[in-house]
Amino acid sequence: MAMTSQEANQLISKLAVLLNKEKGSDIIINANSHPAKGSDIIINANSHPAVKIDGKVRYLKDIMLTPESTVTIVKSLMSEHQWRIFEETSEMNFMLEYPGVAHFRTNAFKAKITADFKRLCHA
Repeated sequence: MAMTSQEANQLISKLAVLLNKEKGSDIIINANSHPAKGSDIIINANSHPAVKIDGKVRYLKDIMLTPESTVTIVKSLMSEHQWRIFEETSEMNFMLEYPGVAHFRTNAFKAKITADFKRLCHA
């Protein structure tokens, strides 16, 4: 079944929130007594979505992204103008903000459809 834009946005929101989880999370385990330091969200076609926590990539094994779902995710995050440029140039850099969670510098490119969200700061 194809991913909808709403499901794509929910997935990215979930990944953004995971970056703020502390020790004891059911998904992110941090052996230290300080909050986990999340820095990246990684979206690749034919792969599991991932977050980078304390320098280690952690995959959400219950989700496998198809090329179609990856396109849906990337398209749902861009404005129409950004998407047109992306289709022409195969690359787009843009900002995403999740109030109260984080800001992301985002790079999407077509090698295989890929997006990397670099956390800039805590909101």
